[in-house]
Amino acid sequence: MTANGFAPLFLSKRVFWIALSLVFAACNGFAHATCVHGATPAYEDVDRIFLARCQPITSSYPCFRAVLVVKNQQLVNGELNAYNGVGLKGTFTLSSAGSDAGHSLLYELYDAGFLKMQIPPDHPLIDGANNALAVRQCGVIRIIKSAGNIDDAPHTQWSVLLQRLQAQILSQQWVQVSPRAFEQTGFSSWFYEAGIRQTLEP
Repeated sequence: MTANGFAPLFLSKRVFWIALSLVFAACNGFAHATCVHGATPAYEDVDRIFLARCQPITSSYPCFRAVLVVKNQQLVNGELNAYNGVGLKGTFTLSSAGSDAGHSLLYELYDAGFLKMQIPPDHPLIDGANNALAVRQCGVIRIIKSAGNIDDAPHTQWSVLLQRLQAQILSQQWVQVSPRAFEQTGFSSWFYEAGIRQTLEP
């Protein structure tokens, strides 16, 4: 295993799934044994994921917030608030029992190197796009946020990760529980760091 928790033989998703299934077959799900003092946390120790994206004046830009709890390799629970640009509108819940949602989400984080990712300083714009991605790993929360344009070359890795995670999240079988995407606070509260941390706490 590498310091990131994945062996270097992971050259494709197919190989990734096979190897990860073999490693964790004995414990019937994701192992969290590395969450001990002195051990190097691994991607399979991520148990909560937060993703929010929105641009207030462009209806085609994705505007949603998703909070996902990775229970094990085949069970992810979650809540989705969708407003614009994603083909859904309202508040939704998810229980993805029997799917590979846990594998898929963690693979995208691993493939992009999220736990070591650094992005250039923001150049905020009035009414610019906001993006926030956070994970909880062994009780520690890591947050990356950006405000403004991420279509330039320095942000390519970050932009691609957001798009891939968005695709994985929206491909799940969400069940609508309300036609409202958010309450009176609106979507701006999705990007407050204190709120993100509170959302990802147990």
